[in-house]
Amino acid sequence: MCLVAAFRPSNQRLSIELEPGPGVGSAPFQIVVYNKSGDPILDTIVRGRETLTIDLTTSRPQMHSLRFHVPAGDLQAGADHRILNFRAFRVRVDELPSDVIPLESGYRVGSGWFPLETYSGASFRWVENDAHILAHDAVVRPFELDVEPGPGSDARPLPVEIRTADGRSLASYSIEGRRRIAAPVDPSSRRELVLHTNAVGKPTAADDRTLNFRVFAPA
Repeated sequence: MCLVAAFRPSNQRLSIELEPGPGVGSAPFQIVVYNKSGDPILDTIVRGRETLTIDLTTSRPQMHSLRFHVPAGDLQAGADHRILNFRAFRVRVDELPSDVIPLESGYRVGSGWFPLETYSGASFRWVENDAHILAHDAVVRPFELDVEPGPGSDARPLPVEIRTADGRSLASYSIEGRRRIAAPVDPSSRRELVLHTNAVGKPTAADDRTLNFRVFAPA
């Protein structure tokens, strides 16, 4: 069990250095990490002494409770009656920079986003299409997104739609310049939202990605 305290809404990264022990024959082993709700948040193979990282996002102060489980192992180590599946050398927690989804909303970025970038003091993520926004807390709230068309829009108004995971439209906007848009929370499908555009953009000469729009992190 590992406990990580969050005293305010925050993005944190837990890093833990592990090594296989005699309980798994000192060989590569599978480890699964569960959160306090019992959901698996990491499932990986530890092949030697290496560092695992787990991102922890919360919209409110709380204590993260993580359970480390080894599905196969539990071999006894000679005269030592303890079960020594693995050992941990270093554990640290780092604060991550703010992402593009407000922490207080109870949501975080999912698939479909390009990596977080920072330029001229502003942090943002580019999107080609269908950027997923996932709930990470039991309580989710309406929030706003700071959106701007990219070169893929070819300097034309960009249609952006907020959808449910099954494709139902919750809100639609025409984005002509940088502006804030409301992201409603739909009670029937609040676990996942999708940012969609019908625009068919093209890569630019300076970037082989298709950059239809970007979303800025809260200042």
